[in-house]
Order: sequence, then structure tokens, then C-alpha cells
Amino acid sequence: MEISENERLILSYLLEILAKLEPEKGYEKDLEVINRGYELHYDTLFGRLSEPITPEKSKFVLDVLSMYRGIYYSNKNLDSKEKFDNRDISFPGFDSQDEIEYMVYCRYFIQELDRFQDIKEIINGTFECGSLKVKKYESMLKKYEEFKKSQTGHTLSKDVILDLINLSK
Repeated sequence: MEISENERLILSYLLEILAKLEPEKGYEKDLEVINRGYELHYDTLFGRLSEPITPEKSKFVLDVLSMYRGIYYSNKNLDSKEKFDNRDISFPGFDSQDEIEYMVYCRYFIQELDRFQDIKEIINGTFECGSLKVKKYESMLKKYEEFKKSQTGHTLSKDVILDLINLSK
């Protein structure tokens, strides 16, 4: 990794401030790495940073959450004998191994930004499902979008909810 002199200077100033504000956190070591230009150790400074998640992936997560919100509220509007159990229609999450960036963004959006509280209540704080879901969510979203285009309202029928649930398995 290469850092320009200007970037090193800015990082040096910032690390100097941090070292004075929080001496117990060891910023002096990071400051020395930057000031001395120990390029081999730059990765230790930046290793704390996650890879950025693309806007497309973030939007995908939000689309999935919106779809599950639509399923949840449509289910609430069904007759009591037609309703699905909340466990059957709750958002399962993402795989913590291969879909970690989706899972982490989802957790951030729901917990840190305090959004989709209705979904948060159903899932009991878990965002990890233990199996790959992105491809399944893509299929579900395609079906969901087709439904939205063909209807004037946003309420899903029992059959559409069932189709979506089956696609998620």
C-alpha cells in the first residue's frame, strides 16, 4: 500500500492528536509507522478497515428488507385462518461466511440507524442464517417486483406470500 506524503502528514497530525487524547490506546506506535514511513506496517494501520460495500449491495439489502416488510404487513392483513406464523415470514438474514458484507450492512442499518424496527422485532436481533441467501433473495425480489407492477395496491395475497416463502427455502 502506498500513501502519499500529504496523506502521511494528515495521518501524522491525526494520530498525534489521538495519542494525546487517548494515550492508553497505543497510537504512538501507529504514529511512528507513519512518521518513519514503514510501508511494510501500513497494513497494520489499515487492517482495521473493512472493504467498502458497494452502493448496489447496500441497495440490495434495503430492497430485501422492504420486501420482507411488505410480506410482514400483508400477512397482518390476511384473515386469521390464512395468516402465516411470523417464523415462516420473518427475515432470515445472510450467511456469516460468504455474505458477511450484506449481513454487517443489514445489522448496521437496522441497529445503528434504528430502521426497520418491525423486522428487528421479528428476528430477535439475529442477522445470520447459516446458509447462502443472496441468490434466493434475488429470485424473491424479481417475483416481488413483478407483483408490484401488476397490482395497484401493495398488499400481497396469501398465494404470493407462499410463493415468496418457497423461493426463500
